[in-house]
Amino acid sequence: MLRYETAAGVGIILDDYLEQRTVWELFGRTGFAAPPLEYTDETYAAGYTETIAARVLPRDVTIPLVIRGKTQAERDGVLRRIAERVIQHGVRHDWGRLVFTRSDGKEAYLHCVYAGGLEAIADDEPFVYKAVVNFHASDPYFYALDETSVTLSNAGDAGLYFGAFWFGEGTYFRGGSVSAVGEVVNDGQMVYPEILITGPAKAIRIRGLDSGAAIAFPSSFELQRGEQIRIDCRDRRRGVWLTRSDGVVSDITPILTLESSLIFPIHNGANRFQLDYVDATDATRFLLRYRERGFSA
Repeated sequence: MLRYETAAGVGIILDDYLEQRTVWELFGRTGFAAPPLEYTDETYAAGYTETIAARVLPRDVTIPLVIRGKTQAERDGVLRRIAERVIQHGVRHDWGRLVFTRSDGKEAYLHCVYAGGLEAIADDEPFVYKAVVNFHASDPYFYALDETSVTLSNAGDAGLYFGAFWFGEGTYFRGGSVSAVGEVVNDGQMVYPEILITGPAKAIRIRGLDSGAAIAFPSSFELQRGEQIRIDCRDRRRGVWLTRSDGVVSDITPILTLESSLIFPIHNGANRFQLDYVDATDATRFLLRYRERGFSA
């Protein structure tokens, strides 16, 4: 499976070999391995040189395609449909993503924009075009199409259950305070999550025990039953929004305490964090979600 999805949600199939056989990918794609790096070296007066920084650069991927029709008109029509959808221009925040199936059967995607290739197709046969399609990705990470989410739910008065992890026997929901430590294992590179909290709850505080980052609300702030907080820690999207029971959404980022930081990472490997809150019931929920990402497909 191979397709490009624009930011507007328009999908462009780039491989339908198992169905209509009008366009399909050939072997020979490039740019799907590790991304390029850039090093900053500094040479000192004593004569030695030291590498002081390294930066992951954007990646460019190329995909060889065959575009085929039963007639020249059908072939040209397939090309026009692809070109009319995949070519984007102007200034925008999001461009789209290239979605593909990995060799292990899992789907992943790359945030990227079409960068050329269809302007230089090979017309060697009457009903076939050969092209190498290029995409540019300023964000070099590959993301899992399926989201990883871990839910905190009530497991009775004997403790709390967080995904695949049990909290201590002394924690409980109804009318009391909760202070518990859990663990999330991230198999990919460092990511920034979204955290959804459903009320009721007060004195909410989330702290990463390994990263040292914390997100806390003042003790005077009370999340009512039926209300939800969405904490977005992702790059260029950071903020905290409260959805009232009547559906009204408001930005409550400014009410976070001084210790708080929305740069709240989940590193590769095991991540321990601590939850503290009071006045919760069996309706209270914490959901942490993110997409695993890696440097190669």
